[in-house]
Amino acid sequence: MYYFGDHVKRNYKKASYWYELSAKQNDLNSQFTLGMMYERGEGVEQNYKQSFYWYELAAKQGFPESQASLHTNALSAIASLYQKGQGVARNYQKAFYFAKLSAEQHCEIAQFILGDLYYYGQGVEQNFKQSFYWYELAAKQGDSRAQCNVAAAYILGRGVERNREQASYWYDLAKNEL
Repeated sequence: MYYFGDHVKRNYKKASYWYELSAKQNDLNSQFTLGMMYERGEGVEQNYKQSFYWYELAAKQGFPESQASLHTNALSAIASLYQKGQGVARNYQKAFYFAKLSAEQHCEIAQFILGDLYYYGQGVEQNFKQSFYWYELAAKQGDSRAQCNVAAAYILGRGVERNREQASYWYDLAKNEL
């Protein structure tokens, strides 16, 4: 309630206190949310190491169907931290590993990360076709960054044949998502 300001005044500091109590009791949602709060500096001092710690705890838990999306988001968050070197040493191989786990569970953020990793050859051999494949999956789920990258791929012919009509379509879609 404190995090969202539901029936009380929004207070991230109080929210972080209650989430931490719950997270220490292995509540997946609380662990994930606390990781996000540390990453963003909401109610706590921004601390990527703490963010990684809580995301990792959430990711290591089993994930029944009702918790699958939280588990997937925790995996994609870990991938992002490894990719950026925030809270952990930059490690593209680990970023790829965690992004792939999450992307295969239809997480658009992870699909976008995989597109980047393939595009730049980070943690994996550069492959524009694979990059396009993952960007397109994320784009179809509404990720505007991926939509822009799909449009650029159609213009440049990277991983797909050049096609100005498709490029225009994806740019327009991205514009509408923003």
